[in-house]
Amino acid sequence: MLERWIELIRAEDASAGASLPARGSDPFHDPVGEALRRGTASILESLVGEGGPAVAREGIDRIVRVRSVQAPTAPRALSFVFLLRRALRDAAGGAVDAAEWGPLDARLDAIALEAFEIYVDCRERVFEIRAREAARANAVLLRRARLGENAPSRPGGATDPADEALR
Repeated sequence: MLERWIELIRAEDASAGASLPARGSDPFHDPVGEALRRGTASILESLVGEGGPAVAREGIDRIVRVRSVQAPTAPRALSFVFLLRRALRDAAGGAVDAAEWGPLDARLDAIALEAFEIYVDCRERVFEIRAREAARANAVLLRRARLGENAPSRPGGATDPADEALR
């Protein structure tokens, strides 16, 4: 079931034009793949009852942190949760009747909501980092512009190349 889920995630990422990481098992050569493997295993472990909600949250967090930066939209970033439903149905085939899917669907919905919450938090952090960086860059430019206006000329008429670039 786990392998089928990872296979579905990789297939969707490939169809979206995402660059897939190497398929090696070394976490240093494939950190994205490692996060995917460990995260999906934790979520599945939690889903079948062996791990609690904290285990699921840890797995979701591993995957969403990477996907919130890589994927251009929320549906792309969070699609892995809904692919789990398909993997489970593929694995079960017709062996499970519709009444038995109810509790499982409820747990999958809870995982999806948790993933969305983590995704929003990650995107907020990315936005804050970008805003701070833009403010810092603007402050540097303003400081250089002010120095360029008030700076005494250098000996021999030399100018600072950074000041020249601002003019």
